[in-house]
Amino acid sequence: MGLPVEDVRELLALERKTTSLDDHTHDTSGASVYDLIADTKAAVPTEAAELNDDMKLLQQAVNRLTSKPS
Repeated sequence: MGLPVEDVRELLALERKTTSLDDHTHDTSGASVYDLIADTKAAVPTEAAELNDDMKLLQQAVNRLTSKPS
């Protein structure tokens, strides 16, 4: 092909291995690659629980309010 050896080495170094999301991570957890990808739109469980508690407290406070006569 006429390519310098160094150029061929650089091209081979750029080769990427295709990985399936179903592939296992080869550690003891048995997790798949999919399990390791963070869902950036999902709520953090502790924050979701705190928000839920805050909403309940707010609803209780609103329920205790008395309506003013018009």
